[in-house]
Amino acid sequence: MAVVWTHPSGDVRLIERELPDAWAGHQLDRLLVGEDGYRLVFVTRAGQSTLASPGLWGQEGDLLHVVVTAAGADALKATVLGGPTS
Repeated sequence: MAVVWTHPSGDVRLIERELPDAWAGHQLDRLLVGEDGYRLVFVTRAGQSTLASPGLWGQEGDLLHVVVTAAGADALKATVLGGPTS
């Protein structure tokens, strides 16, 4: 997970994270919700960026771009590492 940008207040960050292989072939809808302090904003796939929207499927090699609150980084990590069905 790499921090790409931080709001001057420190309350919000944009991070990049490679999609774990376990998510390939699964919808990324769980990452769109934003109730736990994070929200998937866009995905870079094969050099092309796409805004995240319901029904987006993960593919091997995807790079996730996620906005997180200071507290949301741990929740995002748990969700992503937990896999698409946990």
